[in-house]
Amino acid sequence: MAKANDVGVYQLENGLWGFRFVMVVDGKQVSSRKTTDALGNKLKTKSQAIKAREAAMLQARFDRERQRRITRKTVAEVYAEYC
Repeated sequence: MAKANDVGVYQLENGLWGFRFVMVVDGKQVSSRKTTDALGNKLKTKSQAIKAREAAMLQARFDRERQRRITRKTVAEVYAEYC
């Protein structure tokens, strides 16, 4: 039976571990399925997979929020704001 913190973590046929998640950030669905951590290392234990999943979810949320804050302006708008 899966515990609350290891939902989405699974063992591969070769003995290594992987994770997946689906979440909604700002009304858009973000999904990911990986077998490596942020540095590209294979996940050899279940605890490594849990930590990598949590880190990937935080990074996905941060990336979406960062994209939302960027606004495009023309040179004229920037100059008018500067003056």
